[in-house]
Amino acid sequence: LFQSVATAIDAFAVGVSLRAHAVNLAFAAGTIALTTALCCLVALAIGRRLGHLLGDRAEVAGGLVLIAIGVKALLG
Repeated sequence: LFQSVATAIDAFAVGVSLRAHAVNLAFAAGTIALTTALCCLVALAIGRRLGHLLGDRAEVAGGLVLIAIGVKALLG
């Protein structure tokens, strides 16, 4: 819940900032969408390769990463 509110506030601030600087919103939105899509495709390709390489250990590694992120968020 807190993360979704923080993300919404962040998106609102970026939108207001882009409008305040008279940025071409269509170009900015297209660039953001293209960058996001490319990052997702790269992440999927890396994940697929690591999944084949690590097998079932990939799930354990992913779980450990998520636990580490949670502990870091809790302590930091």
